[in-house]
Amino acid sequence: MLRPMLLLPTVAIVLSASAQEYTATVKTTVDRPESATWKKWSDKECAINYPTKWTNEGTMGSGALAVFFAPQDAASGFRERVHLARVEVDGRTPEQIRKSMESDDELGVTDMRDLASSAEGDKVTMEFTGTFDGQPVRVKRALIVRNDKAWVLSYLAAPDHFEEKLYLADAMLQSFETK
Repeated sequence: MLRPMLLLPTVAIVLSASAQEYTATVKTTVDRPESATWKKWSDKECAINYPTKWTNEGTMGSGALAVFFAPQDAASGFRERVHLARVEVDGRTPEQIRKSMESDDELGVTDMRDLASSAEGDKVTMEFTGTFDGQPVRVKRALIVRNDKAWVLSYLAAPDHFEEKLYLADAMLQSFETK
C-alpha cells in the first residue's frame, strides 16, 4: 500500500516537468484555396504578383500603372481590385505624401473617412472608407517610397466583402518590388 502512494507524487513531478518543455504551435489554413502559381506583372521600374484568377485590366485611363481585378461576384456587385500607381516625391516624406493624398485621391474615392494609419520607415499604410462610383468602399493602401519614387498600392472592396479577399491583397502588396 505504501508503494502506490510514493508513485503518485513522482508521476505529478514528471508530468509537471515535461509540460514545461512543450511549446504551442499555431497553424493557419486558407479556407479559399488559390492556384499555387500566380501571375507576375512588371514594367521597367517595379513588379507585383497577382492571383491567377484575377485579371490585369491595364491602366483603365486612371493614371495607374495597372489595375488588378478579382473575379466577378454577382452577390456584391463590386469587383475587388488592387490599384498600382506612382506619384512624385518632390522631396516630401512618406507622411507628407499621405497627407496630400487625403485631399486629392487618385482613385476617385470621395467622402473619405480615415480608419487607421501607421508609418514604418519608407512605408505608410492606411485604411479608410469612402464612396467610389456611388458605392460605399473600404480601402487599404500602402505608400512606399524608394529611390526618390513613391508607389501607391490600394485595395478597394465593398465594406461587407473587404475581409474576404484581404489576404490576397496583402500577399500582392508583400510581393511588390522595385527594380
